[in-house]
Amino acid sequence: PVLSFDKAMSFGPKIISNSWGYHLPGVTTLPPALVPLRLKILSIVAAGVTVVFSAGNGHIGFPSMMPEVIAVGGVFVNNDGTFKASDYASSFSSLIFPGRNVPDFCGLVGMKPQAAYIML
Repeated sequence: PVLSFDKAMSFGPKIISNSWGYHLPGVTTLPPALVPLRLKILSIVAAGVTVVFSAGNGHIGFPSMMPEVIAVGGVFVNNDGTFKASDYASSFSSLIFPGRNVPDFCGLVGMKPQAAYIML
């Protein structure tokens, strides 16, 4: 992933959007193998690039739990206009970054089994 971010930065982006991550349930300290990725993301954010991550498809996602990134989840609109979290969505409080609640924003998404959702 670090090399992928290096490649992405070679194009001079303003935003890097990611729909992947690592599932870290019950983990209270970032595993050493993921520290280089965190440092890379911090350097990208410091360079003025907005980094977006999916909150996780039902997972406790990293890097979406990093306070420096924008974590995006999914919401479904019922026929009566009420909202509920998609069963593909993640919502959690980070144990690694206390006070960090994910997601920051939600977009429209469908429900299982296909998550198909058409909006006009």
